[in-house]
Amino acid sequence: MSDHATSVSPTAEIDGDVTLGGGVAVWQFSKVRRGANIGAGTRVGGGVYVGEDVVIGENCKIENAAQVFEGARIGRAVF
Repeated sequence: MSDHATSVSPTAEIDGDVTLGGGVAVWQFSKVRRGANIGAGTRVGGGVYVGEDVVIGENCKIENAAQVFEGARIGRAVF
């Protein structure tokens, strides 16, 4: 999955100090806050909130309107 280019919707809000791995997709109206790290190949659905310093592993799928709050850690390949 990580062979593809990273894609961020123009309506998504991504803070400046965020790490997005290769092939990450962030869909419309999502918010990713500072210090978050999203692993390669992960899909972040529409309207998702990713809090400060959250770590999401590679090849995960965060469904529409999910909320992942500050400091959370999500392992690799979690759906």
